[in-house]
Amino acid sequence: MVSEQEIEDSKTARGSWTRAQLESWGVAWPPRAGWKERLTRGERDFDPVDKPVQPHPGPTLQNVALRDWFAGLAMQACLKHASIVTPEKIAAASYEFADAMMKARETR
Repeated sequence: MVSEQEIEDSKTARGSWTRAQLESWGVAWPPRAGWKERLTRGERDFDPVDKPVQPHPGPTLQNVALRDWFAGLAMQACLKHASIVTPEKIAAASYEFADAMMKARETR
């Protein structure tokens, strides 16, 4: 944890802090309002883009057939418009749309 005194003592001659200094404490650049309070409480303040990303345990696009991809997109549209109400009907309609997309690809 960083003390308020350490924060004050680390100011540059211009009365601010360098990016490197803030990042060494785990403060995101540019610093957001309240960073000193969070820092003295021992909280890290890195931006979400700096946090390590955990791999998704599910299938990747490398494992998904184009027809299934099209069906997934069609399913989202079916769910959004909610004219089809049962999962079975949504699945069937989604693959009907996917099959139509696959057929359209063959005729181009």
